[in-house]
Amino acid sequence: MEKYVLCIPGGGFNDQLSQMELCYTYCKKFDRTLLINTKNSIYGKSFHEYFSFHLPEVKIICDSGKISQIVRNRKLRKKFGNNINNYGRSFLSFPSFSGYGQDFSNEKEFPEEVLIHQGGGKGYPTTLLRLLRFNGKILNRFSERYEKIKKPYLCLYIRNTDRQSDFKKLYLENKDLIDSYQNIYVATDNKDVLNYFKNEGLKFYNFTTFGKTASPLHSDRNLDNHIKIIDMICDMLFVGLSEKMLTNSNGGFTRLCTHLHENKDWIYEKI
Repeated sequence: MEKYVLCIPGGGFNDQLSQMELCYTYCKKFDRTLLINTKNSIYGKSFHEYFSFHLPEVKIICDSGKISQIVRNRKLRKKFGNNINNYGRSFLSFPSFSGYGQDFSNEKEFPEEVLIHQGGGKGYPTTLLRLLRFNGKILNRFSERYEKIKKPYLCLYIRNTDRQSDFKKLYLENKDLIDSYQNIYVATDNKDVLNYFKNEGLKFYNFTTFGKTASPLHSDRNLDNHIKIIDMICDMLFVGLSEKMLTNSNGGFTRLCTHLHENKDWIYEKI
């Protein structure tokens, strides 16, 4: 009988990948199929519409429609309370914000056919980042934009909504280096950052669609989800492919971008 782990990740892209990796590790240890349902996440799209995994060690299903069929009419065994009509055993007894090094492979096996893990949080999902592949929806738009950027280029990565960074200090402390580049890409989630650089007379590339509020782009419900995903992945790849990256930002997505910048071969495998 095939058994499953249903991963319902929350948070931003790094948070979601981190939770997927926890479940992936558990599935490898206990020979389960990994179901990844992102339909109700802040991006509002089924993962398979944009992504796949190259040669994973366990079976992975990312199509939210197929997942609904698999888990239909199964029962939920909660850690607390009685069984109700739902999907399996909840992993919510484990920390949603799992922290670095948390590993489901140290947890025991359970008898239910479907185990649910729902949560988001920090982590460093290097395994799934390496296996991750992009489909045509992303690659076509990435290629169109990347061709418009003259090379080599410097990338300024500035996260300045839910996580603040002193981008003015970054600019002033690195002005000579920045001015030495003819081609600059600014990857940011904040329009104020772009306006500051424009007022400083800096010429740069940026393709991001911004909302009308100061909300973080990934959680802005008024932005089209398709555009959010395209802009996010394109920025991540532009940062990674830049000749030099400058940032003083923190957070999981910053770590993803920095890792790709330091391991450009990972990007070349994907594009």
